Amino acid sequence: MRHRIITSILDGNDAVGFVKVNWADSQTEPDYPDALEIQRIYSLKEYHGHGIGAALMEHAISVARKLKRPMMWLGVEEQNKRAYRFYTKYGFKKVGTHVFMLGEDEQHDSVLVKNLED
Repeated sequence: MRHRIITSILDGNDAVGFVKVNWADSQTEPDYPDALEIQRIYSLKEYHGHGIGAALMEHAISVARKLKRPMMWLGVEEQNKRAYRFYTKYGFKKVGTHVFMLGEDEQHDSVLVKNLED
């Protein structure tokens, strides 16, 4: 069974942002089996500052709460300061790093966690 949801925000017929969340055995890392993973959250650059990211994040938090997940986690590129600020604004905190392969290129991400039981 696949445990994932992809949600898009449209401007007319055009997708301008999306969020992909995973849980249970669909997560990309096994370290947080009871959590909800935000695998991707994205909005087109020309839509930055229009509330797309906030709406997608609120949706992801809502999904996690409906699924009764005690926490959420995500990986963010260590050099992506804009994304890092966005996630920390929502209460995510760095707990470590992980490596993933992009083709043959080894990428290093910070792992951020948000506790939903507060």
